[in-house]
Amino acid sequence: MTTAGSFDAPIEIFSGLVTDMAPADLPHGVSPDCQDVVFSSGGVATRPGMQTLFGPLAGNPTINYLKTYETPSAAIRTMTLDSNGVLYKETTPGALSSIANGLAPNSFANSTTLFGREYLAFTDGKSGIDLPRQYDDANLDRVSQGGPGAGPTAVEENVVVAISASPNGATQPAAVSISASPTGATQSGFLVTITTSAAHALSAGQSVTIAGVGVSGYNGTFPVATVLSSMQFTYILGVSGLAASGSGTAASCTATIQTTSAHGFVAGQLVTTSGIGVAGYNGTFSITGVPDATHFTFTAANGGLAASGGGSAAAAGNISAGVHQVCVIFQTRQGYLTQPSPAISWTASGSKRVVLTNIPTGPSNVTARILCFTGSGGASFFYVGGGASLFSGNMILGDNTTTALTIDFSDAILLAGTNADNLFRLIELAPSTGVLGYAQRLFWWGERNKMNNWLNLGFDGGFTGPSFPHYPLGWSPDPVWAPGGTDEESFVVWGAAYSIVGNGTTPIRGMLSQTAVNDRFGVPLIQAGTGYTIRARCACNSTLAQGTLHIHLLSATGGISTTGLQLAAAQLTTNYVEYAAQLTAPLATIPSDLVLQIYADGTPTLNGKFYIDSIEIFPTAQPLNSSLVRASRVEDPESYDGINGLLSVSENDGQAIRAAFKLRERLYFVKEHSIHVTQDDGTNEPALWSIAEVTRRVGTPSVRGIGIGEDWVVIAHRTGLYIFNGGEPVK
Repeated sequence: MTTAGSFDAPIEIFSGLVTDMAPADLPHGVSPDCQDVVFSSGGVATRPGMQTLFGPLAGNPTINYLKTYETPSAAIRTMTLDSNGVLYKETTPGALSSIANGLAPNSFANSTTLFGREYLAFTDGKSGIDLPRQYDDANLDRVSQGGPGAGPTAVEENVVVAISASPNGATQPAAVSISASPTGATQSGFLVTITTSAAHALSAGQSVTIAGVGVSGYNGTFPVATVLSSMQFTYILGVSGLAASGSGTAASCTATIQTTSAHGFVAGQLVTTSGIGVAGYNGTFSITGVPDATHFTFTAANGGLAASGGGSAAAAGNISAGVHQVCVIFQTRQGYLTQPSPAISWTASGSKRVVLTNIPTGPSNVTARILCFTGSGGASFFYVGGGASLFSGNMILGDNTTTALTIDFSDAILLAGTNADNLFRLIELAPSTGVLGYAQRLFWWGERNKMNNWLNLGFDGGFTGPSFPHYPLGWSPDPVWAPGGTDEESFVVWGAAYSIVGNGTTPIRGMLSQTAVNDRFGVPLIQAGTGYTIRARCACNSTLAQGTLHIHLLSATGGISTTGLQLAAAQLTTNYVEYAAQLTAPLATIPSDLVLQIYADGTPTLNGKFYIDSIEIFPTAQPLNSSLVRASRVEDPESYDGINGLLSVSENDGQAIRAAFKLRERLYFVKEHSIHVTQDDGTNEPALWSIAEVTRRVGTPSVRGIGIGEDWVVIAHRTGLYIFNGGEPVK
């Protein structure tokens, strides 16, 4: 729906395409992309007879996008976007319901259906202008998102409690006598039956020590197989053929420990007891039961121990000695796993558990978190589920609320789990012009450039908490001027935002910073000799009348304090608007204390609020990645590998990719004056697919410059309308 040139024509021009205009009679440079639809001011009509579908909408906006899509439940709906940035869906014929407002005004959308969802790119006709989105008929989420801005706090567990004095501190049930021969101890095959002269109080699975039986082969410590009655139980021997016998004793191996204060132990965890007067109670054991806060039980090596006490009980575990690391991954309701958080390390002394606190929580679309660990001295990250795999705890947290957990694992269990290293290569997809599904992947082009190695610039990577104040993870609050900054979860473009509220008396509020020197992998952020620009989506509340928001670079040692982005209260509105400014001119050197800093000064109004929803930083000389195509991983439409998930389409020809299409199992990219083709080779990731030039004669200047038919494509070039069916385009 375009004319020759780089801007979209008034959309009303297309009414004639419905019935009586042949393609040969189209105005110069126009594509018949929407041949069944007429767009009018505020409404849409289509199908034979030009019946009105819906409209006019409130405020009489223009309609900039219309698409039917199939929901996950196979229902067919219509979706439309108006020029005010409101996205609708048709709930019943002719009736529209708002999906979202606050999208970039005057934007056009391009979408594709894949995996039961509709994926949308928003553009101003030149490049991406808003977050890439996905819609599952219920949630309009962004496509891909950053991971947690920081990892949890990790310390080795150090719980030691005193054991009560003898005779109550360590006890075992009294031994019971075994009936005399020949009925006290009998064997059938390998199964031994013991008959006692009094109730034995044993249960299946407990260990029992048999001693003093006339035939010595019956003696030893064994797990109880079955309990036949209160005075009979069985166990299995490794030998058979023993003669009937009797007498002796049967003593339970279950030990009960009483502590002088609450121990906090749970069944299944390991405990090390030491210093108890009777040595048989000392050692490392798995807790079998916790009757109450000051008692726990375990299975000792032998039964029949005398009552004792004293000493201590210490929490134990299976984590190997050495340096370990932990990081956190967000899992979204669409099943996407984000890039992991920065890693946190601790040094384990061995045979202990790890206590995690401050586990990050994410925005509302995060439904689970995954904890990934390295083995002792290792560099690769793994995770496993709970249940029988782990000694205690769970590495997959099925919620977005838990912030503290104690975990026990061995290196053997961990390294047999799922390797998460490839998640570190993920990037957060930037606003793009178009999207297309091909080979079980999504392909996006017309990307607006942004750096992906800063931390939590979108403020969707979590905040400190749960107690106030809340500061975005990955940022350092200023010890003096940070108060006033907090999270904003309701008034957002998407996810979460950072809010700075004034108190009417303090001159500076909400000051945060993060390093601008190197990222967590040691890769430079701000580089010498390169100028940088900043974009930020900002707003204010209706109370704000005074103050100025600043986002800039600062170095005390280098004498650097750039102007950056400065927004006075009067410049902001109560709706989010994107602002851009030079972050810095090229710097000759990068001081080691260079930081990116946010704050509001000018004594902001009491209860007046500045809102920052997202920040993007990019080299000033490269605002767009005009020849770059991002490709998702196979059957993983939100995962974009920053190394092998991209294609560079003739990057040095000075042309931008304007459109893409599929034809006969091939993927075509249409630039301004050329067409290029690639194909899934069935082996490699997209970065290694071969790309061939089809023609330099034909392309399109418009993001809506192609129309797709059954086995052909119409391309609106500056010199006229061309049909392409795989060979040379024909005018």
